[in-house]
Amino acid sequence: IHPTVVGVLSSQGEFHAGQAIVVTLHYNAAVLVTGTPHLSLAIGPAGATTFKDAVYASGSGSNDLTFQYAVTASDNDPDGVQLLPSAPSGGVIADVAGLTASPSLPVRHFVSGITIKAGALVGLGAPSVERGALMNVSARMRVVEGDANRSLITGYVNAGSKTKRVLLRAIGPAQSGIGVPGAHADPRLRVYSSAGGVMAENDDWAGAETIAAAASVGAFSLSPGTRDSAVVVTLPPGAYTLVVSPNGGAGEALAEVYDADGGVTGASVITNLSTRGLVDEGGSLIAGFAVRGASGQRVLVRGIGPGLAKFGVGGVLSNPIVKIYHDGQLVAQNDDWGTVAADVAPASAASGAFALDAGSKDAAIVLTLGPGAYSAVVSGAGNTTGAALVEVYELPAGN
Repeated sequence: IHPTVVGVLSSQGEFHAGQAIVVTLHYNAAVLVTGTPHLSLAIGPAGATTFKDAVYASGSGSNDLTFQYAVTASDNDPDGVQLLPSAPSGGVIADVAGLTASPSLPVRHFVSGITIKAGALVGLGAPSVERGALMNVSARMRVVEGDANRSLITGYVNAGSKTKRVLLRAIGPAQSGIGVPGAHADPRLRVYSSAGGVMAENDDWAGAETIAAAASVGAFSLSPGTRDSAVVVTLPPGAYTLVVSPNGGAGEALAEVYDADGGVTGASVITNLSTRGLVDEGGSLIAGFAVRGASGQRVLVRGIGPGLAKFGVGGVLSNPIVKIYHDGQLVAQNDDWGTVAADVAPASAASGAFALDAGSKDAAIVLTLGPGAYSAVVSGAGNTTGAALVEVYELPAGN
C-alpha cells in the first residue's frame, strides 16, 4: 500500500509580511524525502488568485513532513488561503520500500484557516438552531482493499466554540436491509483530527451507548453481531476526516456523522461535507445531509470533475451532473455551473470553496432547503467515469 496523507495541520489566523505559514502533512507510514518538494497554496481574493509554494522544511524519516511559506508584502487574501489537494511535487516522497506517496491529499483540506489581511478569520460561527443548520452528513461509495483511491474519505467541520458529541458509523452489511446491493461485508472506521491524530476508531460495533445514540438521532438500527462499525465520541471544534476502509474485498460502504447533541441552541454545528472518489460507469458519489431548525438553510452543493485537474488530480470525471433529492423526489439539479454562475460564484467565495473556471463542465447549485433529509448525487453525463468531488456547504447568513 502506498503511503497516504491522512491528516493535515496548518497555521491558523491572520498573517502579515515576513511571517511563516506552516503546513504539516501526517502520513500513515514513515516516509523519506528526496529533493525539495513543495505544496501549492492559492493566495488572493476570488478572481485574483496566485499560486505560491510552501517548501519542504523537515521531517524525512518520520510520519510528519513540514512545509513553510514566507508571506510577502504583495500577498493579500481576506477570503482564506487555499491548500490545493494535490500531493507535494518537485521531489520524491516514498516509504522505506520505495513505494511513492499517493498523489492527493484528503479533500477537506481545500481551505485552511489562514487569512492574509486584517478582518475576520475564515470560518463559520455557530448559528442558532432557529435559523436552520446541517445536522447529519453521510457519504457512500465502493471501497476496495489495497487501493488507497478506493477508501471512503469524508471531510466535515465542527464549527463553533464548543465540543460536539457525534455518532460516527461505517456501514457495510446493514445496507442490505435498506436496499443497497453489493454492500461491503466488513468495514472499519477511523476519525482523524486536522493534526493527523486518531480521535476515535472502531472495527465491529457494540455497546449500549451506540444503540442509545442511534435511537436518539433517528439512525437505522444495527443488528447485534454485524460487522458494521460505530462509535460515539465528543470532539472539540475543528476539521475532521472520517476514513472508512475495507477489511478485505470490495463493496459499497457508507460513512455517517450524526449530531448527537440533541439540537442544543448555541452548540457547535456540523458544516461543509466533502467526499472524493471514483465514479464508475453507471455509478455515482452520494452525499447525504439533514437540515434542522424552524427555518430554511441556504446551501451550496457542487459536483466537481474538471475543476480537480488544476489541482493535479488525473482521470477526472469530464462532465458531472449534480442532483438533490428529498424523500426520493428530485428537488433540483445542475449540469454545468455556468448556467447559474450569478448564484454559485458569490456563494463559493462566501463559503471558502475554490473558484470554478468559467465555462467548465463542473456542476453546482445554490438553494434554500427546509428541515429534512437530503441526498446530493454526482454522476457522469452519458455514463462517463472518473474522479469526482461532491461538496455540501452551509452558507453564512446573508448569502
